[in-house]
Amino acid sequence: MLGLLYRQGPMSAGELALAERVQPQSLTRTLAALEERGVTGRQRDPADRRRSVLSITESGSALLFADVAQRDRWLATAITGQLSPAEAQLLMMAGELMERLAEAEAAPAALHRTATGAA
Repeated sequence: MLGLLYRQGPMSAGELALAERVQPQSLTRTLAALEERGVTGRQRDPADRRRSVLSITESGSALLFADVAQRDRWLATAITGQLSPAEAQLLMMAGELMERLAEAEAAPAALHRTATGAA
């Protein structure tokens, strides 16, 4: 969720749940824990004062960057230690393709129609 808040900016709990494909109630404890740790903050939505939006804090960004750096180090070590140069290149190509797919914005209804064969 920190990565999502970092990339997308402030979001409501409902928007986070939608982006994570979970029910908003499923996030209640997680969001409370993130706020308690000081890695997210909550403020009133300027466009709709009835709802609040969450955003990543400076310490949340620092935690996120540290986690990403640790994962990058592990992955680089695993790739160089376990894969041939050809395999490493193939993995890079696959990663680029996965990134393109992750960035694709397909509407859930369109996905459902494709999966069910409906027009």
